[in-house]
Amino acid sequence: MIHYTLMHGCGNDFIFLEDPSNLLFPSRHVLALHLCDRHKGIGADGLVLINHNKELGTFSMVYINSDGSDGAMCGNAARCAAYYITYFYNIRQRFIINTPVGAISSLVSSKDDVKIDMTNPKDEKEVSLSLPFSQPPFYFINTGVPHLVIMVSNILNIDVHTWGKKLRNDEIFNPDGTNVNFVETRPEINFIRTYERGVEKETLACGTGSIAAALALYRYTNLQPPIIIKTYGGDHLKIDFKEDANKNFYGVTLSGPVEIIASGEVNESWLSDRGLNFHL
Repeated sequence: MIHYTLMHGCGNDFIFLEDPSNLLFPSRHVLALHLCDRHKGIGADGLVLINHNKELGTFSMVYINSDGSDGAMCGNAARCAAYYITYFYNIRQRFIINTPVGAISSLVSSKDDVKIDMTNPKDEKEVSLSLPFSQPPFYFINTGVPHLVIMVSNILNIDVHTWGKKLRNDEIFNPDGTNVNFVETRPEINFIRTYERGVEKETLACGTGSIAAALALYRYTNLQPPIIIKTYGGDHLKIDFKEDANKNFYGVTLSGPVEIIASGEVNESWLSDRGLNFHL
């Protein structure tokens, strides 16, 4: 049997599996594709493999999108991983989680305030697009994964799936594509909706997308950090950051709530039927 834990951060949900011997890693793509299926699997936006090196006392995480593709980084998955490690390993001091894009630091105070230090954003630029519902500037930045930010006046009227899918695959973002964020700012609150690459649909929250939105708001509306973003799932994420003399961002942090939903075991025959056989 494979034990799993289902978690979510602001509605962005993930299946967590322990993989201390990297036994599951070679089959991660197929595992994610089947386990994340919301009709024939457990159902989630992505799969996270946690590796605890007992000898070194270190932790690492690998994130796989629900379509079976590798994801370099997912902010909410990393926050959930931070709480997972704190909860199941009783870690009470600051600790490091190694990811494919670099090490991130975390200190968890409670499930309502899980904060992680993100890697520095890069590849910041404006892109040229023609859209019937928004005017330039159109902002692009890599906050661990690539993100496009589009400012809109009425976010609830946007067809996120249609436009997100179209822009995600636009040739200017070749070969990797991009996540697409629609952002509406009001005096009292900032809203975001995200079409997520790898999930290939709108998700209820996106941590790295919320960071991209916060940086865009700072650039174009002079909103100062920390910046609060309200996700489509209803919860809020807080983004803090600094800017150096060369206008490069650093010291980015992402914080907000997470929750453990359920835990259980994946049936061995279900795995075997999908060609997945493990001797744990």
